Amino acid sequence: MVNRRSNPVKEIRENQIKDAALKLFSEKGFY
Repeated sequence: MVNRRSNPVKEIRENQIKDAALKLFSEKGFY
């Protein structure tokens, strides 16, 4: 699905940041 209001590259980058943050938080024990 393509959202014309948002930049796909920006969304991918944000998703990568979210995944990285989730990994860091889960490693540290924050949920």
